[in-house]
Amino acid sequence: MTKITTNFLRENIACSEIVKYKGNFIARQGFYYTHGKTADDFLDDIIMQLKHLDISFHIIDHGEIWKPFKGGASLKNQSHWFVKFEIL
Repeated sequence: MTKITTNFLRENIACSEIVKYKGNFIARQGFYYTHGKTADDFLDDIIMQLKHLDISFHIIDHGEIWKPFKGGASLKNQSHWFVKFEIL
């Protein structure tokens, strides 16, 4: 199997951002309004996309970060859902 890179995941997984940190990947989806969605919905979406790509993975953590709006802030410093996972 070929090595899964951050660029490969960015091109094939629909979310706001994917970064690699300390050997694990973090997918983030920013929001201003949740429109009834939750961190669990985002987790389910990421799992479905990883399975569709036939990638073996392990979910480490997921959740929701609430921050007051600050124009121009990075996604990490705004309200977002996140899923931290490792590729097996």
